[in-house]
Parts: sequence; C-alpha cells; structure tokens
Amino acid sequence: MRAARWRGLAAPLGRRIAARALPFGGRAPARTIVVPLRTTAARARRRGFDQAVLLAQAAAGAAGLPVRDVLQRREGPSQVGLPADRRWDNVKHAFAVRAGASSIVRGRTVLLVDDVLTTGATASAAAVVLSRAGAQRVVLSTFARALPETHAS
Repeated sequence: MRAARWRGLAAPLGRRIAARALPFGGRAPARTIVVPLRTTAARARRRGFDQAVLLAQAAAGAAGLPVRDVLQRREGPSQVGLPADRRWDNVKHAFAVRAGASSIVRGRTVLLVDDVLTTGATASAAAVVLSRAGAQRVVLSTFARALPETHAS
C-alpha cells in the first residue's frame, strides 16, 4: 500500500484503535503511553513509512496520550510466509528497550500498537521486553487479524 494512502487511513484507524483498546469507556488509565510496534528500519526505508508508527500516532492523538518510541527492533528475517512455530523463534530476541527508556516504561500501562496480528509472536516478544523493563500492563491493539489458513477437504 502506498505511503499517501496509509497516511490517509491512519487517522480513522487510529481513532478506532483508541476507542476499542482503551478500557473504562475509552479513557486511559493514568500513566498510559502508546508504543508503536515498529517494523525493521530497512523495511520502513523501503516503504517510505512505518504503518505501526502512523497508527500509534493517530491512536495517541485520538486518546490524548503520549507516544513513546521506546522499542528498538533488530534487523532480521521477515515473518511473512513463515509457519507459526518458526515465527516465535524468529522474533525471540528481536526487541530491546532503548537505552535509558526503562524509566519511561516503568510503572506504566503500555498500549502497544501494530497493524496486523498473525500468530502473536511479534507482539508477545515485544510485550515480554516491555514487561521486563517494568511496564505495569501491556495492552495490544491492531487494526487487523490475519486468520489462519484453512484447507478444503
């Protein structure tokens, strides 16, 4: 999808993410931050944008929350096309909290924003890192869920 089209879709999708992801009637608990589940830097450069960042910015704006880019993603093979068991191994060590960012995460609720949830491996790997950095709670929100393949009999 082209960058201009993604930018146009980010605002309405971000509002929807904010409305559905936040408990308590759309209000965030105190000390909530929004964290994008970034793609790798190489993929973002190729595309010209990072869809998770665009969605996180839009969701944060709609909810009146700060975006904190605290996750660092290591370059590695793409998850696309990998079977579920290989996806978990592929992202096991893909994330780290940026140097000095633990103080931003500690004691906070983190709204982790991504574009598509497939197996949950990527989001789980990121949530583990955020939890180890002291996040009180990590809530994932995506705008799409990839359904598992089904085979006709």
